[in-house]
Amino acid sequence: MGAVSKVFTGARCRFKVGESFVGYALGCTGSSGINYTPIQGLGHLEVIEHAPSAFVVEMTTNLSRVVLDSAGKGTRLAGADFTGTSETMTDSPQIMPAFGEDGMNILKSGELTSYIYDRVTEKSLYSITGCKASQKSFDCSGAGAVAENVTWVARIMHEFGFNDAAIGI
Repeated sequence: MGAVSKVFTGARCRFKVGESFVGYALGCTGSSGINYTPIQGLGHLEVIEHAPSAFVVEMTTNLSRVVLDSAGKGTRLAGADFTGTSETMTDSPQIMPAFGEDGMNILKSGELTSYIYDRVTEKSLYSITGCKASQKSFDCSGAGAVAENVTWVARIMHEFGFNDAAIGI
């Protein structure tokens, strides 16, 4: 293999939920921020101070459905976990087969940890802990893959070893 770029790109990126790589993740976005509450005193029109009131972490993932063959096996993708059997899956295209045949299970999955992983360096670039799926939608277009869009809320996003203490939480 020739020289490898030092730039992290989507082609190097893998998305993991827990210990399982998610195959055919079309994209994901994440954000973290601090909510501020304006403090106003009686008799003052202006804001006296903006007090930090919440640390907010959100993530959106765009995941493609996987069509299973007649034996109930999903398409194989290096690093993906599409190994369901006909007893555990239907012949319907699946979203993240690890969540079973009911597409709504992702909303009932409880708290998870997700990772954005660099397949070249084999290191996590971001870890998002305390993830809970809060909303699920789909997107069908004639010229593209059918995407399942999942919105997640989370407690903290770690980036390159930064942790809760690094942001004063």
